[in-house]
Amino acid sequence: MTATTMATARIAALQALLRDGGFDAALLHSAADVFYYTGTKQPANLLIPAGAAREPALFVRRARDFVEEDIRASGFPRAWVADGQSFREVAARLATLGLAGGTLGTSEDKLPTSLYRSLARALPGWELRDLSALVLGQRMVKEPGEVELMRRACGLFAAGHEAILAAARPGISELEVSLAIFAALRLAGHEEYIPMRRWDAYLPPTGTFASGESLWRISGHAFTVTGVGISPAVPIGPSLRRLQAGDLIVYDVPTNYRGYFGDTARTYVVGEPSAEQRRAFDACVGVYRATIAALRPGITAEGLFVVARAAAAETPYAPYFMGYGDKQGAYIGHATGLEQDEPPVLSPRVTTPLRPGMTLAIEPKFIIPGFGAVDVEDTWLVTEDGCEVLHEQPNDLFVVG
Repeated sequence: MTATTMATARIAALQALLRDGGFDAALLHSAADVFYYTGTKQPANLLIPAGAAREPALFVRRARDFVEEDIRASGFPRAWVADGQSFREVAARLATLGLAGGTLGTSEDKLPTSLYRSLARALPGWELRDLSALVLGQRMVKEPGEVELMRRACGLFAAGHEAILAAARPGISELEVSLAIFAALRLAGHEEYIPMRRWDAYLPPTGTFASGESLWRISGHAFTVTGVGISPAVPIGPSLRRLQAGDLIVYDVPTNYRGYFGDTARTYVVGEPSAEQRRAFDACVGVYRATIAALRPGITAEGLFVVARAAAAETPYAPYFMGYGDKQGAYIGHATGLEQDEPPVLSPRVTTPLRPGMTLAIEPKFIIPGFGAVDVEDTWLVTEDGCEVLHEQPNDLFVVG
């Protein structure tokens, strides 16, 4: 798909979905959603009528000069750009199009209640319905150009990995190592903003760097290796803890390249690994390989999790698969793309079949109290006959210090 047709083709596909779903129009406001259809993340609302003969309108709140420059690359027509500071302009445009009422789709998972109420007041003749599933479903299958951006994003992890090998040693703090990682990633091209789909979720721009006892202290912000942060204000990410000989280390970062993500994690040890550390890591790799062997079109998200859980059950570390006790996560990964965490989550009761073009972060881990954690993660593309890793990063239990 050429740049001059990308935006209009995506919008035409959404219009067909809107008509099939009983929507008369859509109003998109989430930055990632607007970017997908227009190529800009400047503050704006995108109105898309369901009828193919009616033109969309991108209501720009400010920085119109930036917007007009941004949209050129995606092929979004400049004539579709309009000034709009409020939902009144949206209501007026709908009336101009001859749409006095009907069903308006919005991404309710990203729309604050106050704005939802404001939209309802501005459009009293309209029923508001959630269309997040339609938009995310369209975004779920990546175009070749998107895959290439994600491949570049995955490749950025190498810069952070090399920074760890150079900086991690006994006596240095997690925070100091994470700053070295961050500098290396930024210089390599990492755009530090890490948007999450969930409204209250966030990650440090450096990703998660955790060591020693920080590895088995699981913050409530995720059922995974989280780190503990430096205060209760941000209880996730690197802490002031200083590395010690024998520590296990996990580094997990979603790297952002031109708005698209790769998600990668590796495990390290300060000094030569013990036999038990090596056994735990090898068991984690075994689960990872079993999961990848089953990753192909047609298997469901739940089915892939079942494969991973069965492989973990064959190891001595089954009680610690994806956490422990009431902090054990029931998932083996998630999709990623314009947002770090996209559907489907690879977990029980998610029956979404995997399709070619989906991009999935596969991340088995064992988190063991009093011992540490081991983690392997890469981003994979589902292909017509199997899967393809988006970056060939060496995967071992790396020795540092």
